[in-house]
Amino acid sequence: MMISPYERTKRWIKIILSAILVIIGLVIFKSCDKKKIKDITKETLNDKEQTAVVISPEGKITTITRKTRNRNGVRTPLLPGGLTQSERNDVSVVKGTDGARGTRVSIDKDGNVKLTERTYGFLNEFGTGIYATTRYTRFFIDDQVFFYRRHGVSINVGVTLNGSKEVRPGIAYSYLLPFKYLSNSSVIIGIDSDKDIFVGHRVKF
Repeated sequence: MMISPYERTKRWIKIILSAILVIIGLVIFKSCDKKKIKDITKETLNDKEQTAVVISPEGKITTITRKTRNRNGVRTPLLPGGLTQSERNDVSVVKGTDGARGTRVSIDKDGNVKLTERTYGFLNEFGTGIYATTRYTRFFIDDQVFFYRRHGVSINVGVTLNGSKEVRPGIAYSYLLPFKYLSNSSVIIGIDSDKDIFVGHRVKF
């Protein structure tokens, strides 16, 4: 079936408007989330922190330590008096939250442990994958703009693999898989601009 120039223009206008809306949304909403990201990922110590371990969403680990000296002149970055973590009975054990994307472990001079985690918020995470509708299979690239633990919302643009190479924007819900070797993969379900429901698989860049 041939597409008229009018219909083709209409579709491209939809794609361009979708892209503009995504950009505007990111600029406005991400600015609301910047403070929390900065508090978690900053590579400086707060007033009460003796040591902090920052774990980024990509798994990068950064340790920041305030070094002190005990009476023997030995450096003891975690606890005063030369004691090790295992020699104390009052060390708190804190468990992390599943699906957190960015974690800060704060340890004060008394060995108390505090976790600050980013479990929801706006972000800018690009990915790619394949999805299928009842009529088409499409390759897509997307931008995840919001997450809550393992759940996410993304905007995508898909290119039809079978038949004519048509381009369609869409919006999708994603679930980040909890398996060790698939930690950057998600299953998605969404709807495109033709109101077709699709399901597929996404991998973040």
